[in-house]
Amino acid sequence: MTNNQVLDIRKRRYLGERKKDVYLDYSDYSFATFERIWLGKGYPGIGKEYLIPTNSISKQEYSSAANKGLNNGRAKCSKEMILEVRKRYDNGESISSILKDFSYVSRNTIRRIALRESYKDVE
Repeated sequence: MTNNQVLDIRKRRYLGERKKDVYLDYSDYSFATFERIWLGKGYPGIGKEYLIPTNSISKQEYSSAANKGLNNGRAKCSKEMILEVRKRYDNGESISSILKDFSYVSRNTIRRIALRESYKDVE
């Protein structure tokens, strides 16, 4: 890995990018190599100003907001789907009726979306 690549990885971590998003750009290297650089264990002389102390919590790694709602990699819902569910519910359609078009999610998920209990940040 080049010094510029190491510096780029460290800058991006410092600025709060998600590890998996940064690794996509460096996936031709092993994950172990990438992670050593990410954590500041490899190439100790490069990008010291961007290292996050090991006892501190980085913004993106431990933030509940980083993987919340649509940012969660396992989310089954899209913004368009959420808006459609809410619109149909607000227009008087029942949860059961809406669920027929979105059978890949549970009834409880549809209910929570319609009542704005989940995906609160989606407007």
